[in-house]
Amino acid sequence: MPESTRIVGSLVTFLIFVACQPLLIAQQPLWGLQTGNQFAVETTIERATTLQIDGGSETTTSVKEIIELLYTVNNVRPTGIVIEVRVTKAIRVGKSGQESSDNTADQQLESLKGFRSFILVAPDGVVTNIAGRLDSLRQLAGPDPLSMDLLSATCTDNVMTSWLGYPFWMTAPDETLQNDTEWQRVDELSLGLMGSLRVMTTCTIDSMKEQQIGVKISGSGRHVSNLAASDNSNTLISFVNTQATVERFEGSGKMVIPKRPEDDNNTELRPWFESLSLEWQITGKSTVVSTGQEKALSFRQTRKQISRLLPGYRVGRRRLIPREELFLNRPQ
Repeated sequence: MPESTRIVGSLVTFLIFVACQPLLIAQQPLWGLQTGNQFAVETTIERATTLQIDGGSETTTSVKEIIELLYTVNNVRPTGIVIEVRVTKAIRVGKSGQESSDNTADQQLESLKGFRSFILVAPDGVVTNIAGRLDSLRQLAGPDPLSMDLLSATCTDNVMTSWLGYPFWMTAPDETLQNDTEWQRVDELSLGLMGSLRVMTTCTIDSMKEQQIGVKISGSGRHVSNLAASDNSNTLISFVNTQATVERFEGSGKMVIPKRPEDDNNTELRPWFESLSLEWQITGKSTVVSTGQEKALSFRQTRKQISRLLPGYRVGRRRLIPREELFLNRPQ
């Protein structure tokens, strides 16, 4: 074979290989998810918050909420999978004893059922992008521009991607699964107008039994100031000199790795996520500014969050999306 023919043949083979890479990647997305797959996650949140103003008596409110998120694969891309997330249930269990506060919270939860967003999840389970957040916040805020300002300042991209991305924490960085394998995630918890708490978490495999893998979660956090809220002169109340500390953060999770028999047609497919439990203990202080007056505020909060995969998920093989269709359903 002439040298020139051999070189041309090698070049053609290389170009075909490069052209097929997006397709090969699209065949093996996160958890084997394909376009149209769905799964739902129910999260129960219990919060107990104690406030003290100007050294007066302490007031404690306890709240329990149950929120259900429906995840639908919108399309598969070389960089990950686009997932539409909808709130399908949002209820409050029990009352704090403060009627006005309870009514407002109930209305907000009812409005949450219209929330819809899109996230891009990389193959390693990290949420790298979010779209549609502001549109959903406008729907929650209604015609009130002040409510929109407050929501956009407190429900930031980082807070929302943390909230929507919890199930994907149960994704090991590679297929080498063994005890003490570690990977990191970033969690951001909103403190409303007082900013947020950003926690650098470490997930560690601490038990393995057949396809069930137990994960221990630890981390340390720091306070992030809410610059958007502090710069907004339209708010009737503001918080300055805020200091917040994560006194304790820990959790656990469980993922189930599907069996992979030699016959790919019989491969068991399911979300790897099974459950996730997180606990925070938070303390802090701030200065409350309202109608020109300043008051010292101290607070502490314990928060427990338990998420679980609901039965009835639809995960199975779908046709491979051709390259020219990969970006047709890009969320606006």
